[in-house]
Amino acid sequence: MLVTPSTNEALAAKNATRTIPIVFLSVGDPVAAGLVDSLARPGGNITGLTTISAVLAGKRLELLKETVSKLSRVAVLWNPQDPGSTFQWKESQLSARQLGLQLYSMEVTSADKYENAFKEATKARSAALAVTLSALANSNQKRIADLTTKNRLPAIYPRGD
Repeated sequence: MLVTPSTNEALAAKNATRTIPIVFLSVGDPVAAGLVDSLARPGGNITGLTTISAVLAGKRLELLKETVSKLSRVAVLWNPQDPGSTFQWKESQLSARQLGLQLYSMEVTSADKYENAFKEATKARSAALAVTLSALANSNQKRIADLTTKNRLPAIYPRGD
């Protein structure tokens, strides 16, 4: 059996074998990612756990809008190299339209780009931050929280820790 931690690794494993069982541990939308046919009947040699993070991205924006008075512009921190993060960004865009929010795209593909991304988001008059679930963000949680505090941005995160 192959066990994979997230979407990118699960996709690589799926492309490598059709016979060895694969279990993914944290995938935002395995159907949209092309890993499984459906949640009820994954099919093939792959199964696992989903975080439903894309569905919750819109709910996080809604909670931010309810919490921060007169909120109109939100920066969304996401990684375009992570399919799960990309799905969350797309869902955020749909939800933002319904909520009357403007989004600022904070695309970050490596840890050394966080500082500049926060500077640009602040320059773009973002009044809050929504973080998408990704391996990069997970491994840089403290740094993101510190930069959020430094830039005085109310934020919502996909994880409690």
